[in-house]
Amino acid sequence: LFQVLLGVLVLVSGFKIYFASLHQLGSIFLLFSIIYLFYQVSISQK
Repeated sequence: LFQVLLGVLVLVSGFKIYFASLHQLGSIFLLFSIIYLFYQVSISQK
């Protein structure tokens, strides 16, 4: 939800670099969180 709201804020603000950078950092955090979650699930199934 945070990532979506930040993306909308980037569009509304006219692509200010601060909000655009936060949006990219949020997406990186989300991606690594999902990868870590899949890793933890695969370990627990062994």
